[in-house]
This record gives sequence, C-alpha cells and structure tokens, in this order.
Amino acid sequence: MSYVKLQRVQTRNDDERDKQHEDFRLGTQPSQCNYRTTSFLNSSLDTSITATMAARATYNFTKTWLTDPSTYPIIAIMTVALTGASFTMMRYSTQHPDVHFDKDRRQDFFTYQPGEGEHWRAHRFTLANGKRNPINQSQLFDPMFERPENHHIHR
Repeated sequence: MSYVKLQRVQTRNDDERDKQHEDFRLGTQPSQCNYRTTSFLNSSLDTSITATMAARATYNFTKTWLTDPSTYPIIAIMTVALTGASFTMMRYSTQHPDVHFDKDRRQDFFTYQPGEGEHWRAHRFTLANGKRNPINQSQLFDPMFERPENHHIHR
C-alpha cells in the first residue's frame, strides 16, 4: 500500500488562480493553494510518521488498558460488577422457585412447592436481623422469630 502526503504549493498562474477561485466559490477547496502529491518515503520525518502509524495499528486492548496503572481501579470495579451480576443471574435462573427449566413443571405456571420457597427465602430473615434496629425489633415480626428455622436469631 502506498501512502501519499499533500504539500502546499503557491501558484502564480492566472488560469490556475481562476480555477482556484471557482473551486473556492463552489466549496471544493478551502484556500487559494493547489496541492500536489509526493511519496511519504521522501524524508526522515515521513519515515517517522509511517512508524508512528504502524505503532498505532499494533495498539490493542491489552496495551491500552493494562499498561496504564490509572486504569486498574476501573478494571477492578468492572470485574467485581460483572462477577456479581453473573452470580446473581445464575442463582436466580437455577434456584428461584418461579423459574422452571424442568419440562414437567413448565406446563403449569402455577406450580407451587412450599419447600422451595422456604429454601429460597431462608437467608433473608437472618440477614435482615444481623443488627438491631427499630424495624426488626417490631412486634409485627414475632411470628417470624417463633419459627423453628429462626430460633438461632436473638433479639
């Protein structure tokens, strides 16, 4: 592939100047200079530009994000968020009592099995009562504290 560089060349010829005015009036040329093409390999500056372009072409995700230490917190946050979202998605899709992958249970939308619901909600009451506060100490929750699976929780 050959690269082309544009060089500005000032013209003094009246015919060319008239053509440039016409091009400028039509909006095809921004100035009164015409351009001629030369090869990129004519000077050392052109060689360095070519080398820079080649280096940019080899820059990929790894070089961009993993060589700069200021991106590490962003990568860590994205990793934690993706891991949490994946865990939640897998947990809900495989263990939630209302999600039915079993062919027999897919036919009936109103399948209810109390054991599955209790297993799904078992951790919630324990987490909600981890620290004493006015809400979880209310008398409205007395029936929940009396259940056998919640006897290990003290008010």
